[in-house]
Amino acid sequence: SKDWCDDLLKACAPKLKEKLPELSSCDLKLGPVHGYFSAKYNIPSDCQVVIASGDNPSSLVGCGATGQGTAVISLGTSDTFFSASGYKTTDTEGIGHIFGNPAGGWMGLICFRNGSLTREAVLKRFDLNWEEAEEMISHSAPTAIEQSPLPYFEDEISPSITSTTQVEDLNEDASIALSSIVESQIINMKLMSKKHLKIVKMIRLTGGGSKNNAIAQMIADVFQAEVQCISTDKSAALGAAIRAAQAVFDLPFKTLSDRFIKTERVFSPRTEYRQHYAAKEIELNNLISLALHSKQH
Repeated sequence: SKDWCDDLLKACAPKLKEKLPELSSCDLKLGPVHGYFSAKYNIPSDCQVVIASGDNPSSLVGCGATGQGTAVISLGTSDTFFSASGYKTTDTEGIGHIFGNPAGGWMGLICFRNGSLTREAVLKRFDLNWEEAEEMISHSAPTAIEQSPLPYFEDEISPSITSTTQVEDLNEDASIALSSIVESQIINMKLMSKKHLKIVKMIRLTGGGSKNNAIAQMIADVFQAEVQCISTDKSAALGAAIRAAQAVFDLPFKTLSDRFIKTERVFSPRTEYRQHYAAKEIELNNLISLALHSKQH
């Protein structure tokens, strides 16, 4: 309903609703900037203030992914997958979270705890740097179907599952160990993302890991979708600026995205790997199901 939930507010604090502002559309202009900020920071007195949104919805705008079919993957300490979900207002399966989409409709976001720290643990075990690792992934992926380790070194969020794997459990061949764990991370991301987004036509890649060409190509191969690496790692700030421009000048989001969001590198999916990764997806999904069943019992 895009309003405060009375039951949740009552669970937080008494009379909380009285202390909160009304929820409004994120393209609402609130008026000119206060004189204090104009004087202190030399902001023009006629500068318009637009209502705020969260950093994740702003990142959706800043990555040019407000429309259907385009997803964003951020490779960081935790990996995240977010997109304009369009058809769901709640996530009843507990996979992720549904936000409002600043361009209208909804966006889904899924967080994966086992992100870059998991990849770094593999590098540390084999005493590798990322330049060496990128070369290994380029030449060893895809790995065999039976090389599908669960990528949960730490307790995972999506799916909700306790740690299943130690770095010492991986293949003794560094290239196989590294490639297989990154493959499993990406396949797990694809499996979970199906709960929010039915069709992925294009992926915008951001975060520290997006600088790795081998991982970017692997994402394209697993999802069988084009991957674009965008030039900014400040997507939330860029998205906030685009939201302000859209509200003040009444310009379409697509016009602003085409103007300000730049693509550095593009990776096309290699169709010859489609069936192989589809088989690995089935294998990993079976392993996840077994791990979840074991947890319940």
